Amino acid sequence: MACNCKQRNEIIEKYGTPEEESLLSILYRKLLKVFLFLMLLVLGVILVPFIFVVVIYKMAFANGDDRTIVMPDFKKYIKNGK
Repeated sequence: MACNCKQRNEIIEKYGTPEEESLLSILYRKLLKVFLFLMLLVLGVILVPFIFVVVIYKMAFANGDDRTIVMPDFKKYIKNGK
């Protein structure tokens, strides 16, 4: 099933009314994009390799019960729908 996005965009360009954005809303949107990019960069470049190093270290050099990787218990943060 096609979505007719091309035709929809042509109709909006032809018959739509132009909306003006204030300088503050443009600045807010651009700063939000930069902030999200930086957060993803920190997670992808710093945090993920650190986790891999910890997992590999525990698999290779830890002894006995210390070899287990303990995941946090997220159940206590999730509330029941009741």
